[in-house]
Amino acid sequence: MNGNEIEKRIEQLGGYSTALIAAIRVMDQGRYILLPLLEDEALKDTLAVRLKNTHGAYAYNHLVPILAHDLIRDCSRIFLDAGDKACSLCNLHRKAASNDVLDVLRSKFRNIPDQFSEVRIYDLKLTEDDQKKYFANMREDQKNRYEEDFKSAWADLSAFVSGLEKNETALKIKTFRDKYFAHLEMQPLNQEPAPYNVENLGLKFNDVFAFMDECIKCCVNLVRLITGTTHVVGSFAEVHKKRGASMWTVLINGGK
Repeated sequence: MNGNEIEKRIEQLGGYSTALIAAIRVMDQGRYILLPLLEDEALKDTLAVRLKNTHGAYAYNHLVPILAHDLIRDCSRIFLDAGDKACSLCNLHRKAASNDVLDVLRSKFRNIPDQFSEVRIYDLKLTEDDQKKYFANMREDQKNRYEEDFKSAWADLSAFVSGLEKNETALKIKTFRDKYFAHLEMQPLNQEPAPYNVENLGLKFNDVFAFMDECIKCCVNLVRLITGTTHVVGSFAEVHKKRGASMWTVLINGGK
């Protein structure tokens, strides 16, 4: 792979990284739209009273399973999809892991300190040449620390992605994907058609949320190594949590 091909590949990785973070944000919004319906007892009680003996109750009974299915689908496609064109954690890691590409990514990450402004320390009793050597040594030390950060973070990422093949929650999500999304398997003939109950796989909401948090952290770290940009997950999660809670509060209060 020549230099131009590698640069095009890295540019592609940057585009994949942007799309991956955007998809994670949308998924995270879905989590916090669903979460009040699971945890807010006052909200659930109010909705139960208002929907009691109405046709709307039948739709509401499907709301949580449908939102849960959507969230699990996102976990599958955003984190686990191994397709060559998939904007997923697994595929992005695979693309970045090519030796030629990884070497350039490591070099780019190591040289991030070159973007820093030089700081002059005037109280040092050094000649101009000595100051240049001092700052050159300081910059080299920064670069070494950035390179070690890259190596350590990449090793952790690779171990995590490799572990997904045996991760219990990931395997359950893949099974659910195969049964419900990729294929529409028949349910027993004596059962009324209804959204597939993920609890049949032993998959609980807390398992899904914990899995999401681990994978999001891994994705953000991978994007950091590829682009040099850090995304603060906690900040957008707080915004999504506030918006989700606000939406349900407005709806049960009649728009107030």
